[in-house]
Amino acid sequence: MRKSLAAVAFAVVILLGASAFASTITINDSNFSTVLIAPGCGTYVYQGGGCQDLSSTGWNFSTLIPGVSGAGLISSTDVAFPPQSFAGLPAGTTQTAFLQDVGSVSQSLTGFTAGQTYDLSFYLGSRPSMGNQTVQVQIGNATVLFALNSNTPFTLEHVYFTASGTGELLTFTGTDPLGGDNTAFLTDVSITATPEPVTLVLFGTGLAGIGGIVRRRLTK
Repeated sequence: MRKSLAAVAFAVVILLGASAFASTITINDSNFSTVLIAPGCGTYVYQGGGCQDLSSTGWNFSTLIPGVSGAGLISSTDVAFPPQSFAGLPAGTTQTAFLQDVGSVSQSLTGFTAGQTYDLSFYLGSRPSMGNQTVQVQIGNATVLFALNSNTPFTLEHVYFTASGTGELLTFTGTDPLGGDNTAFLTDVSITATPEPVTLVLFGTGLAGIGGIVRRRLTK
């Protein structure tokens, strides 16, 4: 009987654990490394700048005012137009996207469940000594602003949102006005479904049940 109860409790934990921690949304080139910056481009490139096509990253890079502001990719080897430091980023990160003044990057995503809550995570950092930048993040029912001063190192950020359907548009936009060369850097974007509260309770109950069974067996 004890073995039967243990098997049932274990099965409950496995099933609930799978439902609670699964459902990661696929994002094309979440760390912007699919297209490596060509040597002829230097160490950074704007979308539509005449040097390189960034469309194969799966993101839409918007240069709202060509030659003045926009979005693109930057390499970790850049010394003239760098973020604070790549040191705080996941291992192997060699380049990031940048949002200069009012530039933006966006991507249409699928695979959501309507009404499900999700955790959008990403790293944001600023260009040192070149003015402040504010990044607006839009997805699902969430619009969140992240204000960065000119000395903000890469920081892991989170936005929680509820999906309204199976598809959502994810957009990162620089919102500071022109003239200050205000720039933010973005990389390592991911979206994961969050466990529902009732699922967490049941998951905890399953763990508690196994704990009780184990304790009883150890005391005999």
